[in-house]
Amino acid sequence: MRRLLPLLLAVLFALPLAACAPRTGDATLKERIRAAVREDPQLVLDALAQDKVALLELVEQGARERRDRAMKDRWRQQLDAPLAPALDPARPWHGAPDAAVTVVSYSDFLCGYCAQGSRTIDALVERHPGRVRHLSKHAPMSENGEYAARVYEALGLQDGELALAFARQAFAQQAGIAAAPQPKEAFLALALALSGVDAARLEADMQGDTVRDRVRDDAREFLDWGFTGVPVYLFNGVAVEGALSERTMEEVLDLVQGGK
Repeated sequence: MRRLLPLLLAVLFALPLAACAPRTGDATLKERIRAAVREDPQLVLDALAQDKVALLELVEQGARERRDRAMKDRWRQQLDAPLAPALDPARPWHGAPDAAVTVVSYSDFLCGYCAQGSRTIDALVERHPGRVRHLSKHAPMSENGEYAARVYEALGLQDGELALAFARQAFAQQAGIAAAPQPKEAFLALALALSGVDAARLEADMQGDTVRDRVRDDAREFLDWGFTGVPVYLFNGVAVEGALSERTMEEVLDLVQGGK
């Protein structure tokens, strides 16, 4: 993009001048460029034709800005009709129970973007103690992912902190688990290695109605709202799709709390 200005300046100073003038200040120079481009937009195209890389960068920047504006417009529209996920206080939560902003995530323990997003949400909760709380839900995309979700929920029946510890380690070791001959066994071994786990209860709860219903209902809720890919995050019911940057997540947080 820095190459664009010299090209435009070259075009500007190639224009015929009626008389000599003193050295032009920055503000005056910018206004002359704007006036020249308004009068003859072809000047810009001629300049860009000399540097196609600058043109490509300009187009890409414009596309990013348009996408960002459209995304933020959707968030603002959702403030008037936010989604209302089921919030069960008995499930594992991260953050203060009375936090102003509730983030509900739908993810899969074998999804790379979900691992990235999980770290971002964890950091968000830790940076804003008392302001943000997080409930992890499941939208598994495979049988192995569904199994991991049941491990998480079964651990949560024993102790929510065990479930949260499992989630962090499962995402951190995701590549090795995915490449393991038996990913289900790898997930189970990870859970059993956590301090304080009741192994017999874990395996029994994984087969129980409570765990099965939670995972099933999470996936149904996800699909009923029309989502097709993970991760998805609901900030007080405002949907954020994909593992966005920490900066973008902060913007959503401010938006939903400020209501603007």
